[in-house]
Amino acid sequence: MSTVLASYYYQEILNQLLRVNLPIHERCKSGYLLFQEFLREETSDAGVYLSGTFSKLHYLFQESKASDEQIYVGLNDYRVRMEGLSGANENVLQADFPYDMLRLARMVSWRTKVQIPVQLKDRLPQLLPEVRRRKGRFVGDFRVVVLEKHEDYLLVFCVNEGLEQKVRLRSRTDDKNDFTALLPLLKKNSNLNLVDTRWVDEALEPTLIVLEPDYLIPVTTVANCFQATGVCSQYDVVNRLQPVPVTSAILLGHLAGQMLDEELHGYESSYPDTARRFFAQNAVQCYTCTELASNEGRRDFHINAQSQQLHLRSMVQHQLRNDLHLNALSDVLLEPTFFCELLGLQGRMDLLSRDFTTVIEQKSGKMDEWTRRAQLSHNIQLQLYRAILHFNHKVRFNDMRAYLLYSKYSPEYGLMRIETIMDYLREALQIRNEIVARELLFSTEGIADYLDHFDIDSFTDGGASKLWSSYKRPALESFIGVYRRSNELARSYFNRFHRFLSLERRLGMVGNQQRECSGFASAWNATFEEKQEVGDIIANLSFAEPGGCVCNEDGAVESLCLKLPQTENQLIIAPNFREGDIVVLYSYDQHFAPDMRKGLVFRATIIAISSEKIMLQLRAPQTNSVVFDTRPGRLWAIEKDFMDSASTSLFRGLFSFLSGSEHRREVLLNPSLSLVDETQVLVLDHQDDERNMMVLKAKQARDFFLLVGPPGTGKTSFGLMSILREELASDVDCNVLLAAYTNRAVDEICSKLAKDEIDFLRVGNKHNCDPLYHQYLLEHKVSQLSDVNKVGELIRSTRILVGTVASLSGMTALFMRKRFSLAIVDEASQLLEPHLLPLLMAGENEELAIRRFVLIGDHKQLPAVVQQTPQDSRVSEEELKTIGLDDCRKSLFERLYHSVPKCCIHEFTKQGRMHPEVAEFANKQFYNGQLQACGLQHQVLAIPQPRVLFYTCTPSSDSDLLSVTSRKSCPKNSDTKTQQAGIPSAKLNLDEAQLIVHLAEHIYKEIQHRGVPFDLDKELGIIVPYRHQITMVRSLLQTSAYPVLANVTIDTVERFQGSEKNVIIYGFTVSRPSQLSFLCDSQFIDQQGLLIDRKLNVALTRARERTLLVGNPEILESVPLFAKLIAEVPRGDIGKLKT
Repeated sequence: MSTVLASYYYQEILNQLLRVNLPIHERCKSGYLLFQEFLREETSDAGVYLSGTFSKLHYLFQESKASDEQIYVGLNDYRVRMEGLSGANENVLQADFPYDMLRLARMVSWRTKVQIPVQLKDRLPQLLPEVRRRKGRFVGDFRVVVLEKHEDYLLVFCVNEGLEQKVRLRSRTDDKNDFTALLPLLKKNSNLNLVDTRWVDEALEPTLIVLEPDYLIPVTTVANCFQATGVCSQYDVVNRLQPVPVTSAILLGHLAGQMLDEELHGYESSYPDTARRFFAQNAVQCYTCTELASNEGRRDFHINAQSQQLHLRSMVQHQLRNDLHLNALSDVLLEPTFFCELLGLQGRMDLLSRDFTTVIEQKSGKMDEWTRRAQLSHNIQLQLYRAILHFNHKVRFNDMRAYLLYSKYSPEYGLMRIETIMDYLREALQIRNEIVARELLFSTEGIADYLDHFDIDSFTDGGASKLWSSYKRPALESFIGVYRRSNELARSYFNRFHRFLSLERRLGMVGNQQRECSGFASAWNATFEEKQEVGDIIANLSFAEPGGCVCNEDGAVESLCLKLPQTENQLIIAPNFREGDIVVLYSYDQHFAPDMRKGLVFRATIIAISSEKIMLQLRAPQTNSVVFDTRPGRLWAIEKDFMDSASTSLFRGLFSFLSGSEHRREVLLNPSLSLVDETQVLVLDHQDDERNMMVLKAKQARDFFLLVGPPGTGKTSFGLMSILREELASDVDCNVLLAAYTNRAVDEICSKLAKDEIDFLRVGNKHNCDPLYHQYLLEHKVSQLSDVNKVGELIRSTRILVGTVASLSGMTALFMRKRFSLAIVDEASQLLEPHLLPLLMAGENEELAIRRFVLIGDHKQLPAVVQQTPQDSRVSEEELKTIGLDDCRKSLFERLYHSVPKCCIHEFTKQGRMHPEVAEFANKQFYNGQLQACGLQHQVLAIPQPRVLFYTCTPSSDSDLLSVTSRKSCPKNSDTKTQQAGIPSAKLNLDEAQLIVHLAEHIYKEIQHRGVPFDLDKELGIIVPYRHQITMVRSLLQTSAYPVLANVTIDTVERFQGSEKNVIIYGFTVSRPSQLSFLCDSQFIDQQGLLIDRKLNVALTRARERTLLVGNPEILESVPLFAKLIAEVPRGDIGKLKT
């Protein structure tokens, strides 16, 4: 690290020491955020992925072999203490704070080789005290890191203790506590959770060991590895890749679950009412289920379902209420979710008593009818649920009752009690550990070696049975046969993308060091203060009174209304939540930090959010509002949910690349083979020669056609709609699929269809759809139909299906019943190749469900979001490079752009958004000067001032204007230091924020002077790179001369793509050189030799009339492209804004 950056950290440490007027909790919070910022900086190029503060700290000291272990010990102790900051004693914090800052300063000195400056050293203590050491026996649960492996023990470091405790962990004590099978899975620095641990003869002896516990594995994933033919963790590999067809058994399971809920809610529905309710929610699945296509299949389904309803009604009324004493509706929780980091598991229980002592799991299928016992996989599922309640929530095994409810059987046989069998539990956790170890291996080394040595016999216990020989073995042979029959290039493609997806999935769970609080595991690895800073949690919520619980017509609690905390005169980072987000809701004690691991979790969707309240739709309605803990002292928190179904769709789509159409596979591997049919002619006139030529080329391309649409060129209005009209006119029987990456783009497509009065079906959730188009939602239309035949008629007769790529990819079964001549995919340059594979390969055998694809995008604008580093996503396989696949983070659109026949590409060059002066730099730098204005009124209008200006804003620019702005715009009782106290100044630039506010005020006055109303949706947008800066700008606008300006769109570049405003203010925000890598991380050199900066391109092409840039040229000009921009753009005069 350079001396400049070392100076930055020393200055920030000094700032922390000088802020003596701030509450000690705020000072400690700010200091700890600085510590974490330093760790991220130092581990950014580590070459390994590190989740959590401890992992980064441990890595630095392990890799550098630091001699002064006391720094490490002290900093780890500091980390542990800061994790409990919320409830820490103020006097203790006050006493420790100077020493913690000394530890941080010494770490900076050790890493940078730059001495601590005298002015800082004079304010720090001279010596560090000894770290307080915990004495006594180890009893309980511990997180440890593996340091060394030996034959009969491990040397581990105890993470929880905050000490340098290096202790032995025995790998075997007796036949029951034998963990030798785990040893081959371990590596140096592996994380382990030791559960129910004892300290015996100077060594740790745990009851259970969990490998990499941050990697939560679903309970059902583990249970599914326990088959009647043998127990094998490899079933997870097969299940993740193979598609699961919609069967009548799966649908019956869903229906039986609904019927149990109805009985618990006390509905006492007739079977026809129950069936209608189920059909309204599952109509498409019923339509695509081949077993329900015949009258006989439907009759058998209903007979079975009616029988199960009678069984469930009897069980609920008698066994559950009389025998289990679950008398009141308020006694039970429906489908509560648990995230158990202790055991590395997550699960959703069907039914749980409020005191956690009774758990019931329903099964609509068969028990082991030969022994009249539970199926092994079902038993394992209950063993793991019991373990979660016992070890994580401290419910004694003897106080717990667990039941399997087999609704297929009469009540006297169907309710089966399950007791804890520790041998089963140990075996299940060993299977869980093997799954994790294999997934980690796939994310680094890939799956090729595993598939090359795939051993079918390892899946069975060796016993001969008809189930194995007639069903299981043939299914496994079919699975591996798909891989083995594929050619070398296809296998290489599959293997490389499998490794890419595996690493993305891993990082989605455990996070990476490039982004704060990344990964779902940050829910417990990050402190509450960290999560607040990045906006990943909304805490201090309480139920609205009245109306906190909203019931449906049957009395079940369906949605919730919670009040957001109101904080006066404080800068609060806006939470990173929007309508339609999937979240988890849980309660916590107001005296402790929120922690989703410590209680039950409700999964929900945000249906409305404002500055005062948030509305949630529960995924599982509850029987009574009493289940929501509203006791005094209890508060509620919301965090983002982790849904693994999206990654499962990607893996299955990737496998379909091998199992699907050979022609489509060959074209993907050699796009130059894309077919063109020059006999195709137009049947419509599309108004101008360029559009006619574009549509004709799209029609003649029989595999892929690419429409490149630079900013403002009308990709949707002119491109998509013209191609669609031609397709519909050419064949009255054809069907067309319209897709996009974001729901916002899908809404825009819907608006064009509605305007042209073209009927369509929209796939997706109503909460992610503009209300204007709810009437077109598939779920809305099928809810009004009464049987499968009418659903089929609706789907067959509607020629256009619209949705996001993700939602359509989850409905591949539909493509078995409906074929499409064309799919048009907007925002295709934001989609990775695996995102499109489920649609590209949809079909059966060689019959493709979608014949042709038109991909619309612009690879010079923002790409797909990828979590792994460019080094990890880069492709090294030469055979893949020859087909243009050199980086997995590139979109299929970009690869095809360089490899399909040129007649399969059309590039728009006329743009109707930007005035030519606004577009000039981006046009010249990114599009080689090829963009031409359409000559619209706003593009030819002359104005007296330059349309693009750069305003210099440096820390020293303390002009009279900024002084006035600061006094007028800052929130009450605040100054610069107060504003930045709780937020790392690297992501906050008050000087720039104040200047942006003044520019916004000036624009507002200009529009008022013209005598026209200020349109918040059209006039002004503000772009900054960090959410911290968004909050600061909005806060200043709220207290400005024109508070209405706080309602203008303020967002990051990523959120602004696809939007436009009359005027854009772009604040670079950066205050130190190390931030430039973030601003420049989307730069690349195109084939014409042009340096493309995707972020800058988007920022500079959002404005119709004017773009105002704000930044520090002393820092920005170290980047050649920014220096060129600043040199070419006229400087704005701050003084002229005074008038």
